[in-house]
Amino acid sequence: MVEALELTATDQVVEVGPGLGALTVELASRARAVVGVEIDPACVKALGLVLRDHSNVRIVEANILQAPVADFLPAGYRVAGNVPYNLTGALFTHLLEQPRPPRRIDLLVQQEVAERIVARPGGWSLATLGVRVYGQPELVLRVRSRGSTRRSCGSSPIPIRPYRRPTCRASSVSSHHSSRRVANSCPSC
Repeated sequence: MVEALELTATDQVVEVGPGLGALTVELASRARAVVGVEIDPACVKALGLVLRDHSNVRIVEANILQAPVADFLPAGYRVAGNVPYNLTGALFTHLLEQPRPPRRIDLLVQQEVAERIVARPGGWSLATLGVRVYGQPELVLRVRSRGSTRRSCGSSPIPIRPYRRPTCRASSVSSHHSSRRVANSCPSC
C-alpha cells in the first residue's frame, strides 16, 4: 500500500488511526511530516514508544470524525490510513468537507466498498454519492486478506483527489447525504 501512496519527501500526511504504528513508521520515512489521529489512549501511549526516533511525527488523541483535520497541517496536506470498515462513508465525507480539504486522500477500505465508490452511475451507494460530489476516486489495486480466496474479503486503497469546487452546492449535501436533496440540487448526479 505504501508504494501506491506515491509519497514525496515534501508531502505532509494526516494518518487516520495509526494503531500501533506500522504504517506510521513507513509514512515517517517517506514524508516531511506526519500527524497521526488515534482515538485509543492505549495505542497513543504505545505510539510514543514506537515513534520515539521519528521527530517528524506528532500523534493527536482524538476521534477523527470530530477532529478539525484541516488544522493539523498546512494547505496541500494528504490523508492516508487503513480504516475500520464501519467508518468509511462518514470518514470520506468528513475529510472532503474540511474547510481546506486534503490534496489527496488514500484510505484502505473493504473491497466491496471500493468497487461501489468507483462504480459507474447505477451502482452507486450513498457513500459513493458523498465521495463523487467532492472528489474523483480511483481503484488502483486489490489487497487480499491472508488465506482468503473470496473476492469480498479483500481491501483496496482508494486514492481520491478532491475537486476544487464540489459538483453540487455544499449546502445541498448534509453529513447524512439526504439523497433526495442531493438528487434534486445536483444535475450531474
